[in-house]
Amino acid sequence: MRKVGASDECSGLTLITPYVTIRYMQCSNLKKARQALGLTQEQLAERLRTTRQTIARYELGIHRIPFAVQVAVDHLTSAPRIPLSGTVA
Repeated sequence: MRKVGASDECSGLTLITPYVTIRYMQCSNLKKARQALGLTQEQLAERLRTTRQTIARYELGIHRIPFAVQVAVDHLTSAPRIPLSGTVA
């Protein structure tokens, strides 16, 4: 496995191991999602239960964005779903 530099982070790095392929979220996508939600870095950090500094580091490409953060952001940006009860009016 090769060492990853900060310039690789924003490019949506893909790591391939003999067992699994891991695709990391691009830092620009995190910033776009945050802005689309109308949130500051501080507000997003509160929702993800982390710090503003961590969000800033993700957006700058200093740290890889964990898959759990990508899932949480996807959940925040998805439209709410209303379950159907199965009855017809």
